[in-house]
Amino acid sequence: PPVPLGELSAAVTTYPGQRSAVVRVGQVISTPSISASTSLLQSNNSVLVIGGTDLPGTAADTVVVLHTPTSPDQLQGTCTPLSVTHTEIVCQVDGLPEGALFATVNFTTVIGGVLGSPVQVATVFDENPQVIQSGQLQVPATDYIFIDGRFFKTEPSSGQTVDLEIAGEPVVCLDLEVVSPQRLRCRLSTPAPLGVVTALVTNYLGAASQRVAIGQVVPMPVATPSAAHWQSTGGSPLVIRGDHFAGDAVVTLRSSASANYSCGVLSVSSTQIVCDTAASDNGPLSATIVFLNITGGSIDHFFQVATVFDQYPAIARSPQRQVPSVHTVTIHGQYFYAPVAIELHSTSGWSLACAALAFVSDNETRCTLPADLPVGNPSAVVTNYPGVQSDSEPIGQILPQ
Repeated sequence: PPVPLGELSAAVTTYPGQRSAVVRVGQVISTPSISASTSLLQSNNSVLVIGGTDLPGTAADTVVVLHTPTSPDQLQGTCTPLSVTHTEIVCQVDGLPEGALFATVNFTTVIGGVLGSPVQVATVFDENPQVIQSGQLQVPATDYIFIDGRFFKTEPSSGQTVDLEIAGEPVVCLDLEVVSPQRLRCRLSTPAPLGVVTALVTNYLGAASQRVAIGQVVPMPVATPSAAHWQSTGGSPLVIRGDHFAGDAVVTLRSSASANYSCGVLSVSSTQIVCDTAASDNGPLSATIVFLNITGGSIDHFFQVATVFDQYPAIARSPQRQVPSVHTVTIHGQYFYAPVAIELHSTSGWSLACAALAFVSDNETRCTLPADLPVGNPSAVVTNYPGVQSDSEPIGQILPQ
């Protein structure tokens, strides 16, 4: 050796010196070889393609022996070739274990045509990971994002990777954790940019999912505190204003004298939440908001959303008549909630606030008048504790002394 390639002929000369004719007895060919490959191969009902050079046989005289990933010396079975060319062997496989797949090849009609050392010919995987599209929302300060899907590898998980993009720009996925075969979690560097989040998952074998939108980073919801008056018995729902609201919301209310209670949400827009609740105590009303669809977006500190009152104060017209030396006027009506403020004014043009008040009940209060109160027909306006005003009503007549 090396014997030159080509037709091999022979003539035999026997002992007496008789020589046969020259006859073709074979062919010297190049040594066949198969190529190592780590290309992905699905474990069930797949076509395995083994590349090589100078492959001499046909499907009928080619035997492919498969070996397990854990031990190349352990037989896994055979695959019957469907076709053989000089550069590849094609055969059908099924039920292979995950991991590196090794093979040896025997060309039965070739002397010395056994390729005995196992060569890796593929990397077997059972299923491509799949990422499920999600509409989850989260704020830039959120530490973690969840990726839901199927066929995520729990063991070994170290070789699994997540390729994240936000608004089309790459974002590093830190501290990847395989929560289950259906969920991954990774930490985002904060603050994350705003925009749609897409993910592509590749498992330790190299099998990859499609790139899928898994959510969106949105601005942090912001509520606008308000002391505006809201009548709890007026039949109108409570409106909470702000910005960047989204999705389903849970509103919890608290007044100065009540424990926390819920406000049934009727609608949510980007700038307001409308909710309905039973009558509340008069005075400041505060709220917290949990946005069920926005991770990290809840407003968990109480902020004032309204000043509650149940009824407008109402003054009863009075025919009382008195002289300026009587320094107290009694005002009757309804819904005078202490502390109240009373302003007197007259058609003649003067206006003044009561110098001192004596609150008698929700239906009566007394106002101390100045000594030099001019004569006339004064009217009064009552402002009750929540800060709502009555209409102006006549309260009597101031006569000359």
